[in-house]
Amino acid sequence: MQPAVSEPSFDEFASTGSAQPRSVGGRFVGAMRVALQWASRGALWFAGLTALTLLALRILHTVGWSPAEDFPFKSAWPLIAIGFSYTALVLTLPRTPGQRTIGLLVGTAFILWGAEQYLTNPTAIAVIDDFVVLLFVFDLGMVVKENLAKAQLDSRLAAAGLPPAFDDALVFLARRGEDDAEFRRLLETGIVGRGEHALIVGRPNAARLELARLLGVAACRQGRRVSWIDVANLSRLMDGAPEADQDAFRRLAASEVVILEGLGDTPLSAETSRELAALFRNSDFANFVLTSRSPLDEWPTHDGELDWPRAARERFAGHIKEFRAIS
Repeated sequence: MQPAVSEPSFDEFASTGSAQPRSVGGRFVGAMRVALQWASRGALWFAGLTALTLLALRILHTVGWSPAEDFPFKSAWPLIAIGFSYTALVLTLPRTPGQRTIGLLVGTAFILWGAEQYLTNPTAIAVIDDFVVLLFVFDLGMVVKENLAKAQLDSRLAAAGLPPAFDDALVFLARRGEDDAEFRRLLETGIVGRGEHALIVGRPNAARLELARLLGVAACRQGRRVSWIDVANLSRLMDGAPEADQDAFRRLAASEVVILEGLGDTPLSAETSRELAALFRNSDFANFVLTSRSPLDEWPTHDGELDWPRAARERFAGHIKEFRAIS
């Protein structure tokens, strides 16, 4: 069994996987995005330079080299600048709603934190202080919530036995061409529909493996019990330890989403073929994700209870969507 995938930690500037840049509004929106990103970069430099200058002036004043205590600017300048830089960057990057909300909260908190230094009304200052604290608490609360959800997802992924990621999801989706819309729908729904299955056809390679993995991750995000099995490894297990093969099929039978990698790629033992045919016939409520070199109707038939291809065709006829893995 291959090691479980480890998904990236939550970060408002991390890759979202499903989010992507949109060409809405044409050139004007694109120009505004570029302008805001340059403004964000400039504000970041301004914040760094003003903060360093202010620190240097305070050190000089402390050692007696600068008698003036009334500096030409306050720490409000770098605070407001970094808040603007953060906010502008969040607005221009492809983010999920949660990531964008956290970024906007942090940027607003820094701007208010700096602006309050120009106020003289104690009540107004106290109100802004309380509001800034509320923003930071809400921001931290969302980060904690997202990381707890990630921990639960990691646990499901480990239990499923999914292989590690090969590449960014959008790269593999872009390679698939006309099937993108239907495949994206399966990613969004986690193939939750009863009687809905997927077959990914292609040579054994990273693209085929990654497409199946993406469907497994989507199902785990839906909170479903997922099991991944490499059929070739399953057959090798049977040769050395039949009880391991039985345990694997019991785990598959108890899963809500079963992912079988490499059906028909290598010859199977008689016991593995028998168990596989029984799995297809008896798992009435599971969704299957299959990968193979050939479409379902091209799988060769076998004898009697070893005929897992016939069991698969009887089970999935009219209820399976085929996708091509293009490397």
